[in-house]
Amino acid sequence: MEFTYQLESNDFLQYQLFTASQSKSIAKKKMYGWLVFTLAASIFALYCYFNSSTALAIYFGAIAAIWGVFYPRYFSWKYAKHYAAFINKNYKNRFGQSTTVTLSKNHIIATDDSGEGKIKLSEIVGVNETNQYLFITFNSGASLIIPKRELANLEELKNSLTNIGLSINNELSWR
Repeated sequence: MEFTYQLESNDFLQYQLFTASQSKSIAKKKMYGWLVFTLAASIFALYCYFNSSTALAIYFGAIAAIWGVFYPRYFSWKYAKHYAAFINKNYKNRFGQSTTVTLSKNHIIATDDSGEGKIKLSEIVGVNETNQYLFITFNSGASLIIPKRELANLEELKNSLTNIGLSINNELSWR
């Protein structure tokens, strides 16, 4: 099976955000930042309240509530902004380039303007499917980002991957 597609900056961004959402260390970082500041502001609010400093107690209580509610969104926005800057700096020459992928009996061959990569099928760690993408991850840490919008026959690709013994992780609920 052979297919050709092009990647844009948003495709790289969605891959980075998907990978980050699967990372336990990033989830810990998010939880730690949320928990520490929220608890510290709450404890300080209680301290002020019990020391008859009602105005400061309300102030720090409001800060704790606002931080507790909005920090997860802020964290996601901050990471998206960071990844977007990284992608625009490091991958800008790859935007709009055609990539041709060929699935053979024993290899995946990816060809673009910079060259050709041939990877054994046994090196595939996993295949993740989201609403808009298929991400094929290899032992080396590299991945193929395949936008579904570029595929003429998605079901044929999925069948080819399952026929060679790969399971496709269903991540369709990922944003």
